[in-house]
Amino acid sequence: MGPARLHPDYPGECWVPEHNTSYKVNTQWQTTHMGCIAASCVSYRNTLYIQYLTCGVIGVESGCETVADLTLPYPACCPNVTPTHTHTHTR
Repeated sequence: MGPARLHPDYPGECWVPEHNTSYKVNTQWQTTHMGCIAASCVSYRNTLYIQYLTCGVIGVESGCETVADLTLPYPACCPNVTPTHTHTHTR
C-alpha cells in the first residue's frame, strides 16, 4: 500500500498517471504493467492510498516452469506451475 497521487480535477479520488485515469474509493483495477496485480483506491484516516494485491511467490522445482496469462483478470492471471516441455529427438 502506498499514498495515492491526487489530481485537482478529481478530488477525493486516486489519480494514476500511468493510466491517465482517476479511481473512486473502493474501486479495483488491474495493473499488468507490473505483472499480475490488482490495485484499489482506499481511504484511511482521511488519506487516500492505493492498495496492491499480488500473486505471491512460487517456488519451482527442476523440470517445472511458471506460466501466466496477463490477459486474464486478477487472480486468474497469477502464474501456475506446469511441467517443462521437453523435446525428444528421434532418428
